[in-house]
Amino acid sequence: MAAARGSDVFEASQVRILSASGGVVGAGFLVAADVVCTCAHVVARAVSDAAGGMASTPVDLDFPVLSGRPQARATVVSWRSGGADVALLRLDAAVEGARPAPLPDGTGVWGHMFRVFGYPDHADCGVWASGTLRAGQGSGWVQMEAQEPGPRISEGFSGAPVWDEAQDGVVGMTVAAHLGASTAYLLPSAGQARVRARAGHRL
Repeated sequence: MAAARGSDVFEASQVRILSASGGVVGAGFLVAADVVCTCAHVVARAVSDAAGGMASTPVDLDFPVLSGRPQARATVVSWRSGGADVALLRLDAAVEGARPAPLPDGTGVWGHMFRVFGYPDHADCGVWASGTLRAGQGSGWVQMEAQEPGPRISEGFSGAPVWDEAQDGVVGMTVAAHLGASTAYLLPSAGQARVRARAGHRL
């Protein structure tokens, strides 16, 4: 399924990752009709109170911006912790109205405006943050600065796709933030693509 462009697709790609007890543990987004990308550490939180191994434990999620907030279940098909911090989940079935996000490679983004949707404490329905993209640093992540006044990127934004207004697509996934500061980091889409290729899945 080809990903269409436009911010409406960005919203239709948004996923909220839930724990086995129903709590919100982070974000994710569709990269194919039935494949969700998120952070490995988000999946670890989602399954931490469930029995069984990572690959055998289903992950519950929903699409919070879609009408009716449809729910879905997925299984882990690729997992990489550490610097990449990426997990891919395959839905049991595609969700009507959901759309995969377009993925530019995330390079050459200095000064571009971005927006991102996450679930910090006491905001289970989601909060939008925006700001300015910077450039890559030693870890391979790209720095971003949230606009103030306005929400900072904090715990609960992990796994959230970062939309580049100039490139009209998702240039990376939120992976970390400085505590109490406006600075956060994304893993560029190019890095996610390498993880998908190693997993051997045609997306």
